[in-house]
Amino acid sequence: MPPAVSEWSNLILRWMHVLAGIFWIGQTYYFTKLEGRMALDEEAARTAGRTPQVWMVHSGSFSVVDKQTSPNCYRRHCIGSAGRR
Repeated sequence: MPPAVSEWSNLILRWMHVLAGIFWIGQTYYFTKLEGRMALDEEAARTAGRTPQVWMVHSGSFSVVDKQTSPNCYRRHCIGSAGRR
């Protein structure tokens, strides 16, 4: 492999590794925050008889995150009838 190609590939792979580390750490903080917000709403939801949920704003869009205790809802809503056997 020519030295120029080796240097450029080394540079690109190092920066990809740095960015992957930054994304990984950011995602860890995001899910830690999400779990903390869920824990705050869990007691109030239990007394009201509903599932815990958190409203979040990201990039100008609003998201509702629901906490589920079983994967049955995933199969029914996301996969649809094609995933049933």
